[in-house]
Amino acid sequence: MPPRLSFLPAVTAPSALLRRLARPLSTSPALSQSKPNSAFDILTLDERPAPGNNAERVQNLVRGGKFAQSEAQLARKRFELQQLRERKTSDDYMKQMPRKWRTGDVYAPHDMNPHQLARWKKRTAPKHDVTDLLSLNPLDMYKVCCLSSIGSRKRRKADNDQNFSMISEYMTSFGQIKNSRDTGLRPRNQRRMAKAIRRVIGMGIHPSVHFHPEIIMKRLQGGQKW
Repeated sequence: MPPRLSFLPAVTAPSALLRRLARPLSTSPALSQSKPNSAFDILTLDERPAPGNNAERVQNLVRGGKFAQSEAQLARKRFELQQLRERKTSDDYMKQMPRKWRTGDVYAPHDMNPHQLARWKKRTAPKHDVTDLLSLNPLDMYKVCCLSSIGSRKRRKADNDQNFSMISEYMTSFGQIKNSRDTGLRPRNQRRMAKAIRRVIGMGIHPSVHFHPEIIMKRLQGGQKW
């Protein structure tokens, strides 16, 4: 006698298949996924944003601004030092040049010959007395004169006639009085100038071994080199 088969499994099998196919289209809430394991955390460590990334980004921006500012200051200092070196080199060359060129002077290459330039190095003595041309008294170049009016009791004070630049012009850098062949003064005016120089040094109102401080200050303000 042949075996009897149950009809119930044949009916329930299609229903299970239909449930399995309809599950992805279901509107029921999905179950929570399982958390990744430690191996997955290690592999995705570089991909995840690090905590406090915004704060570090702000700090990096601040550091970059300070670094750029310091670099700009260093570049400015280097540029200023380079300008000072170039200016010093130019001034050194100008000091070695015996002939002083002016705007509009016409010269030929022959004028740059060392023998021609040596002719300009020689200083010629003045041929005229400056004090006579300007009607000056060398003894009045360092003091304040008190003039009295003739025939009256009133007295008036003249302006300060201290002329330190003129005193320095007739002195050497060692405080010595220049000779008359270098100054071009007459014997009488040469004696007056020598007396004025000795007096200002003795009174302590003019240094004997360097320029007057007022002259030094004016030359420094004018940007002149020594």
